[in-house]
Amino acid sequence: MSNLLPPSLQHLERVLGMTLPPRYRRYLLQTIRENACWEITTPNGDALVLFNYHDLLERNQTYAVQQVEPEYLLIGQDGDVGYFIHARVGKEAIYTQDLGALGSLQMEPIAEDIDQLCA
Repeated sequence: MSNLLPPSLQHLERVLGMTLPPRYRRYLLQTIRENACWEITTPNGDALVLFNYHDLLERNQTYAVQQVEPEYLLIGQDGDVGYFIHARVGKEAIYTQDLGALGSLQMEPIAEDIDQLCA
């Protein structure tokens, strides 16, 4: 994969002050691509909508994610449940959290990385 990122993905990383983990970045660029969103069924049977990189900033601002959980990035949603990646430390793990309880409860790990979540 080329080191050249689409301008909107570069902008996202610059505004958030974080570099997206490599597997997740690859998934955005190669699987979701220009689709508005990407729906998957998780290994435990949940229907999950993963956001396109064009929408990540808006979705994270809507829920004020970086204000209450600055090391996490909201990457998808299943109703009131958000799916997050721990982006600042370079970890690839995926977590869930009720969006109404953001910042007040501990994130629950659900997958080691985006590949395991989508398997």
